[in-house]
Amino acid sequence: MRIFLASLDALPELTDLTWPRLAAPLAPHRAQKALAMAREGDRRRALLAGLALRMVLGVAADGDLAFGPDGKPFLAKGGPEFSLSHSGGHVALSVGGPAHGLDVQELRDKAVPESLARWALCPEELALLAQNPDPALFTRLWAMKEAYVKATGRGLSGGFGHFSALPPAPGPRTVEGRSVWFYLADLPGATLALACLGPSFPPSILSLDGRLRRWAESLPGQDPDPGPPLYRPPGRPKRSGPDWDFGANPGVGL
Repeated sequence: MRIFLASLDALPELTDLTWPRLAAPLAPHRAQKALAMAREGDRRRALLAGLALRMVLGVAADGDLAFGPDGKPFLAKGGPEFSLSHSGGHVALSVGGPAHGLDVQELRDKAVPESLARWALCPEELALLAQNPDPALFTRLWAMKEAYVKATGRGLSGGFGHFSALPPAPGPRTVEGRSVWFYLADLPGATLALACLGPSFPPSILSLDGRLRRWAESLPGQDPDPGPPLYRPPGRPKRSGPDWDFGANPGVGL
């Protein structure tokens, strides 16, 4: 399994001149939604999320993705499991492995409102937070629980307070009768959680920033197509290992 990260500062300023070329590789509906967002940060995150899907999985048309009953996306023509998340200065895309969910949460710098804590945490987690009222602890628990809910494919509307993800650390445990493997990573100003509904090796974490920057810098004189996706479906020629083609796509690394 691999997790691809992209930073908001990997792209140039969004202007009336740069937006059309930066958004050209995106599925049209995703590009329209991103453009309609009022805040610059939201537009950048939505644009980066679409570019990550395009560069890694080849999602270029509205019909390339389909959605389960509660909105969990999957590749319409078949392919690996994936999960997408963005918050603060980061966009993350996990690919491969068993059924899983990924969540990135920007670290809070304020106390957690009681109503929000009760919506998100079970009594045992609330007791732990009362002993250690650190917003970073709440953020980690939230990320773990949202990643788990995304892995199951159900919606977020019911809240997270009816189940526990304790302890707030990586490793296997049972959640709602399911065996779940959690992986955690600290990012600048954020925390990342991956929940797998089956055994999995720890994911490799790779950055798309170098590739994004080189692609964006080349746009004034080149076709905006970012090239073939990094994921290569089984049966197609491969250059650097099972199902992945890093050789044709430089700029991917830590």
